[in-house]
Amino acid sequence: MRDSLADRRHPITADDDEWKIVNQDSPARVRYAAPKLNKALATRQKFFPKDVATAKMKRLWPKFVHSEEEYMAMIKEVAQLNPRAKTWYKNHQETVKDTFGIDADIFNMILGATSPQVGPVTNAQWAVETYLYMLGKRDKPGFMYPNVMKRQIDRWTRGEYKSVFGKSDQFKAQEFTRALLGDKNATVMDRWMNRIFYGQPGAQLSVFEHAAGRHMLIRLAKRMTKETGQKWHPNEVQANLWVYIRSKIEGLDIAKSEYDYQTAFNTPIKAFGNMKPLEYLKSQVDENIIKQGPVAQFIGL
Repeated sequence: MRDSLADRRHPITADDDEWKIVNQDSPARVRYAAPKLNKALATRQKFFPKDVATAKMKRLWPKFVHSEEEYMAMIKEVAQLNPRAKTWYKNHQETVKDTFGIDADIFNMILGATSPQVGPVTNAQWAVETYLYMLGKRDKPGFMYPNVMKRQIDRWTRGEYKSVFGKSDQFKAQEFTRALLGDKNATVMDRWMNRIFYGQPGAQLSVFEHAAGRHMLIRLAKRMTKETGQKWHPNEVQANLWVYIRSKIEGLDIAKSEYDYQTAFNTPIKAFGNMKPLEYLKSQVDENIIKQGPVAQFIGL
C-alpha cells in the first residue's frame, strides 16, 4: 500500500507565491495532480492574475458589497464571539481522522464530491452512504444523482483522481476538497461567500469573481496576522466570514452557530433510522476494520 496520495503528485507552481494554486507548505497529500489534470490546472491558473490594474481587469474585476475594513470587522467579531470558527477545518480533520484512520483522506474526497448545494448534515449522510457503497454495503452511493457519483468513484478506482480537483471550472469543489485535506491556503468560494462578497444569492460565480474572492481572502489573512499577532490562513478567514454571513441571514447567534461536520455527524438522520451518521456507519462495519483503511487499500493509496 502506498504511503499517501503524494506518491502520484505532480507539483504545480506559479511565478508569485500569493497566486500559487497549491502552496508548497501544504501537506504532501494535496501537492499533486494526475498528469491529465496538468493542462486543466494550468488553464485555471490564468484566472488568478497577479496584476489587477490593467484596463481589462478594471473592467472585469467584480465589486465587493463591503469594504476591506468591514470584512476585517466581521472576521474579528466572529473571532471574539465564536473562536472555534477559525479552527473549523482543523477540527473537521481531527474528527474524520479519529473515525476513519487511513481512510480519512478518501472520506474527505467523498465529502468534497458530494458537498455542492447541500448543508453539512445532508453532506454527512451522502458521504457515509457513498463510503458504504465503496465497501460493497449498499447498492448505490449517496448523492442527488447516484450515477454521477458512480462515475466519480470509477475514476478514483482507475487512479485518475480527477474528482479531487473537479474540472477546471468547478472551483468550489476543488478548493473545498483541498481545504478538507488540510491545505490552509485553499480559498473556498461557495454560495455563502458569494453572498457576503458580491451580494448574490446563488452559487454560480464567474472566474473573475472566484479570483477576486481568493485575492481578498489572502489579503485579509495577511492583515489579520499583522494586526492580531497570530498566524491566520486564508481558509481560517473564509471560515469566519462563512459563519458570519450564514448566522446573519438565518438569524442565529454567532456565538452559538454550529455548522461543522462534528455537529453533523452527531445529528440523527431519518434515513438511518434516526441514528447518527457515524453511529450508523459503525453498525454496518466494524470500527477496527474502518481504521485499517479498506477503501484506501482497495484503490491502492
